[in-house]
Amino acid sequence: ALTPLSEAFTQHKDADFLIREEEETAKVLFDEALQELKLKKENFPVINIIVAIIGKRREMAEVVKNDWERIFGIHCEVEAYAWGQFFPKIQEGNFQVCSVTWSSWLNDPIYTLNAFKYRREKVNFSNWENKEYQKYLDIADQELDLEKRKRYLALAEEILIKDVAVLPIFYEMQWYLKKPKRP
Repeated sequence: ALTPLSEAFTQHKDADFLIREEEETAKVLFDEALQELKLKKENFPVINIIVAIIGKRREMAEVVKNDWERIFGIHCEVEAYAWGQFFPKIQEGNFQVCSVTWSSWLNDPIYTLNAFKYRREKVNFSNWENKEYQKYLDIADQELDLEKRKRYLALAEEILIKDVAVLPIFYEMQWYLKKPKRP
């Protein structure tokens, strides 16, 4: 995944500002960050990745853990919790890295984008907020011209992506069963 919006909703599938999976660039940026923070890899704290025990989430977190350990040379741990323990933890911001799967309940990108509108939204786990982002969502919410509305939503999405309020990793597949018609 390259954007917090699903492939059906994003206006930025091929944008040059998307964060792409590039190991060498990631290593360079990580080393720069270590220098800026005056840290050494051997002193870098253990990264805890927390997940809910639902479906394949723990396995996906293990893939991320293994990649980060291999690429950055740091130590990570995965902690899995029952949903009743996990959700309050992330709502309180009691995590370093958490894995949350998001699917829109509405066929409109504003539903997902509104989750990040205010820092205290119950599902804005990063507590991120941006006035310009809010302005574009407010304008889009009032816009009747669908093309103009799409442009405002795209501007908001771009801010969300560039500020890295969330870091999308993958899109979860949705499975459906359909009963075949009988002749």
